[in-house]
Amino acid sequence: MQTKDTNRTELESGDAVIRFFEKTFSEYLVSEPEYEPDSLLSTYLRAVTSYLRGDRAELQYLEAQNKILPLQPYLAARLAILTQESVQAALNGLDSLRSQLPEKSIWIAEADFLSAFLYKHLGQNEMGARAALRASQLFEENSAPKKAARALNNYVAAKSRVDPKVNLLPEYFLVLKKAKSAEEFNLCGTLHFNISRQYQALGAFEVALSHSSSALEYYEAEMGTPDYYLGLCHHADLLMSMDRYAEALFYLKSAEPCPFEDVQNALGLLHSRRSQKPVVARSDLKLPDTFAYRIRFENQSVNTKLPLSDQENHLIEVLSQGPKNRVELIETLFGNQIEFEVGLNRIKAVLNRVRKKRPGLLVNKDGKYELSSSLYSIA
Repeated sequence: MQTKDTNRTELESGDAVIRFFEKTFSEYLVSEPEYEPDSLLSTYLRAVTSYLRGDRAELQYLEAQNKILPLQPYLAARLAILTQESVQAALNGLDSLRSQLPEKSIWIAEADFLSAFLYKHLGQNEMGARAALRASQLFEENSAPKKAARALNNYVAAKSRVDPKVNLLPEYFLVLKKAKSAEEFNLCGTLHFNISRQYQALGAFEVALSHSSSALEYYEAEMGTPDYYLGLCHHADLLMSMDRYAEALFYLKSAEPCPFEDVQNALGLLHSRRSQKPVVARSDLKLPDTFAYRIRFENQSVNTKLPLSDQENHLIEVLSQGPKNRVELIETLFGNQIEFEVGLNRIKAVLNRVRKKRPGLLVNKDGKYELSSSLYSIA
């Protein structure tokens, strides 16, 4: 590869750059040649494609051969995120780049976007959340709503790492609304996945399974990505939580071709669970965050021995959208044609059943019911 100098203005915002950042994952993976060979965008396209495919060798080659100063820190950052090596050096490289670029450059947004992942590997999740939020705001200002939505999702994910017990359903639904508006459908899959995980932690398995199914529908267009395989693993885990082990096997088998180490490790734990063996993970076992949290907080989670009815699942789904008083709950769950006294008795019964099955889940504040702010403090 040539290492010729490249005009620094190539890192400034423009229609071609915006279109580049607005590509979906599948568009990156199957993109036809559209940039001049050895140009900045052509090289970065190769880097992003290699990153999404988990191709360390290709990324290492690009990072070692390409010394175009404006681009090199981005290559180093993606390599560090993939390998989890030289993370601080990559973060320093992005930091030093900011002073060399216009304040509102879309490439600064990309630097913040990558920095959020680097902070994650360093365990500095509050810094990661701030970086992701800056990236989202700056991508939005640069007319890149798809990438802005992805960065906003990373912000919520970083908040969940700061406190894995926190209920973030309202935040995930907000990002889902933005993702659908931007037609960022791959992210919609990830958000349905995250929403499903939150409902799973609350013990609302039917609602969780519905969102997991929606996630898999979106992931069908992104087959072969880490998200696709993780979605299969999650769906299998949910089915086993519902004692539907035979169905779970189909999804476990579908995930077996996965080339990603952390997802493969999660798959191994799920196979142990299906075989009714104790699920024990070594402290040094590399796992996706979601599976690490499942194991870490398993003994603190809700009592799932008492399954929720469809009506009880619906109540939790409704309250995840925001607080509701009894009248609002009656109208939402039973319609507005029911006699008030009948509706009142029914909603009291549903509320009492959920309190009994999931102690601590429902909170009454100023006459309105809402879900607990914690996923795992429920008895």
